Amino acid sequence: MMRSLIVARLLVGEAARRKLLLALLLLTLVVIAMTVWGFSRINDLTPSGRPITDAERKTIASQLLILVMFMFSWVLSLAAVFVASPAISGELESGVAAALLARPISRAEYVVGKWLGLVALVIAYGLGAAGVELLAVNVVIGYTPPHPLEFLVFVIGEGIVLLTFALLLSTRMSGMVGGVIAAILFGIAWMGGIISGVGAALGNETILRVGTATKLILPTDGLWRGGVWSLEPSLVIAANRQLGPAVAANPFFAADAPPAPYIAWAVAWVVAALALAVWSFRSANDHNAAAVAAALLAGGGLSATIAVVAAAARIGGDARLWLTTVGVGYGLLSAAHGVTDAIANVQGLALPAISQTDPRGLATFGLAGLWAFTIGLEIRSGNTALPGGLGWLAIVSGLDLMVLFAATVAAAQTLVLVTGGLASVILVPAFWIWTGRTLRR
Repeated sequence: MMRSLIVARLLVGEAARRKLLLALLLLTLVVIAMTVWGFSRINDLTPSGRPITDAERKTIASQLLILVMFMFSWVLSLAAVFVASPAISGELESGVAAALLARPISRAEYVVGKWLGLVALVIAYGLGAAGVELLAVNVVIGYTPPHPLEFLVFVIGEGIVLLTFALLLSTRMSGMVGGVIAAILFGIAWMGGIISGVGAALGNETILRVGTATKLILPTDGLWRGGVWSLEPSLVIAANRQLGPAVAANPFFAADAPPAPYIAWAVAWVVAALALAVWSFRSANDHNAAAVAAALLAGGGLSATIAVVAAAARIGGDARLWLTTVGVGYGLLSAAHGVTDAIANVQGLALPAISQTDPRGLATFGLAGLWAFTIGLEIRSGNTALPGGLGWLAIVSGLDLMVLFAATVAAAQTLVLVTGGLASVILVPAFWIWTGRTLRR
């Protein structure tokens, strides 16, 4: 256990060294100052020319507080994702993990230590941000929600669920990929909660079951609903109950706290996910995983050579030759990058690290972005029959890839996660799907 605590301390120290906590603290204080000023104006409201009543003041304050805390919960959860997603994979890539694991520390202690450090960060930020906001609101307007301690538990629990999931992904995936997956599933879980409410409002069992399933698969939305319940005064709950089943579709209202079995499920989910992360890290074969990833990169590069030729053929003038040459070039270089890495990993060979700034790595992001940006400009100029909307998508995709390349050179991890996530999950797939459908016509 002591070794795990040492790993946790190192993680917290690294976060402090990178000024992550300081940045979050400063931004949070700015937001708190702005929101508290807004709360201070509630007493000045004069509906119909009369002073505001105590019931109206509590209702307005509670609903504003729920909106503010909703923002804090998203900041807390997404910050947990972006810190946890590279926690293990980043150290594997840099070699730090190999140095630590060479000492008398087991892989289980390493993973548990990472988890403890991340939990400490989430608790520190959650208690600090939400606690200061609640205290400030009480000072300026005299309003305290019915269950402030329960709210802190629910919101911090939401962050712990998400960081545990991101840490699990980090044992097998790069920080960028794991972070994007965790963030997207977090959003899907929240939408699933809304879907569940819509199903309850409409009396549709199928929709209700789908929404309930999302709450169980990733129990973040259920915990958030518990946080909402903690902030709702009894008079608001009573008034909303009179609206009937339709109120269930409101994502910012919860008439009841999560039942004890659901809370137990959330705790069991975290324990199971942490245990799975330990097992995954123990059984991970880094060479095989890297070989598969490299093979996919090679396949994508070879496929790109065909696609870029077909797309460039629809462009008139001298641009066609340039787009064909650069497109085939970046595809072949990316394929060479992937094939070399795949063979080396299968055979267990140690090769010098390939950065995104050498010819093969540059092709994957830099030249690909330049090609997409250029063909987008050609489409928008009317030098082709391809749809204009595809041109805008190509321009945005190209800019995103070039920014990703620049962020990689600058080692700006947060920007890499954002631009890389957009490129891999949304922009580039959308561009090639749209292009493929257009070329088939």
